[in-house]
Amino acid sequence: WFGLYWCTVQQSGPQSVGLLARFEAAQKRCVKWIFNTSFMVRWSSNYYHSKRSIMGLVPISIFFKLTDLKLFYRIINRTVFIHLPIYLTIAKPTDFAREFRLNANIKV
Repeated sequence: WFGLYWCTVQQSGPQSVGLLARFEAAQKRCVKWIFNTSFMVRWSSNYYHSKRSIMGLVPISIFFKLTDLKLFYRIINRTVFIHLPIYLTIAKPTDFAREFRLNANIKV
């Protein structure tokens, strides 16, 4: 799993449903292998989720979304050498808050 964690930080996860299903199938096989269960045995969805939570694993689809969000956070805070596109700008919190209060008629 170390290689999987490293790869997802460097690049985005699979974008199509078919590729994501392959990763989920691989995660299921790994969980079965760790619990020394035959690959031919069919687990119910609830049973698989309970075993996965015992191990502390999140669903692979959520894991890929989380790493995408972490990368976006790192880009916004300029901790990686990836620049924002020209059409995106970072608003200063004070400007946004003032504009929001003016538009919403909120009195401070």
